[in-house]
This record gives sequence, structure tokens and C-alpha cells, in this order.
Amino acid sequence: MTKQEYRHFCEVEVFRFQKSSFIKDFLNKIFCLYFSPSTRACYLIRKMQFLYHRGMIGKIRSKFLERKIFKEFGILITPHTKIGIGFHLPHPHGIVIGHAVHIGKNVSIYQDVTLGGTRIGDSKLNNQPNISDGSIIFAGAKVLGGIVLAEFTVVGANAVLLSSTEASGVYAGIPAKLVKNNAAQK
Repeated sequence: MTKQEYRHFCEVEVFRFQKSSFIKDFLNKIFCLYFSPSTRACYLIRKMQFLYHRGMIGKIRSKFLERKIFKEFGILITPHTKIGIGFHLPHPHGIVIGHAVHIGKNVSIYQDVTLGGTRIGDSKLNNQPNISDGSIIFAGAKVLGGIVLAEFTVVGANAVLLSSTEASGVYAGIPAKLVKNNAAQK
């Protein structure tokens, strides 16, 4: 991740509700970074990913940030996770995101969500989910295995999704099944 990408990601994900006055802007950024868990978590994740590609010292600092994110929010994530722009964590607590997970643009993930493999060693085999653009994963959901969530998929609360999805579908249950197809309404 380049410095320009890092700044752009922060502007879009962390400071997206800011006004354009220097003093107000500065104070709002400080307020967002220290008093809004959602924006702070996204900021720390992006900073961790940025530092990871900055040599050996950056990798060490990245590991400290990874630990800080885990201690502060209970989010288990590595700098290797590919995350598109517009990443949003409305309630950033208890989230587990696997090493080989790919997350698209404008994805929202709520609390206690697990994105990962079904077996030990799945991260080395890239057998973890690929979350497409515009998806929403609600509280307590588990998305497991080498599956693909199509664009604008919604995974309901506490659902366990083990198979790939159709575009614009709503999935719920254990195991998760299609309960509503929004593509037919468009």
C-alpha cells in the first residue's frame, strides 16, 4: 500500500463525515480517532497494513499494531488480508478475519463475525472466503470455507454460511440459505 493509497483510504473510511474548516477539521479528526470505536478500528487496521510494507521496522511496528487492535477491540486480523476501499465496522468487537480472506469495496461487518476456513491450514491453501463489493455481514455470522459472496449479499445475524451465494441475496439460518432475492426486485 502506498502512502497516497493509505491517505485516500483514511479520508474515505475514517474521516468521511468531516467538514472543511482547518480548526474544526483537526478537532473532528482527533475526536473521531479517539472517541469513535468504528473509525478508530478502521484507522488502526489501515495503518497496520500500511506499515507492514515499510521494511523490517515497519513490519515490527505492524505487529505491535496488530496486537493493539486485538487488545483494544478483540479484532483478530493480519496485515496480509486484502481489504477494498470503503471498509466499515459499525460495532468493531470480536471480529475474526482470516489470513487469506479477500474483502471487496464498501463492505460492512458487524460484531462477532468470523470469516475464515473450515479446517486448520486453510489459509495456506487460500481456502477462505472472498467477500464481493457492497456486502453486509450482520452480527454473529460465520462465513467459512473457500466460498464467494456475490455482490450486495446480505448475511443475516448468527447465520453460518458454507456455500457461495447469488448476487443481491439475503441469507439466514444454520446452515445459511437464500431467504430473499433482491435481484428480482431491481
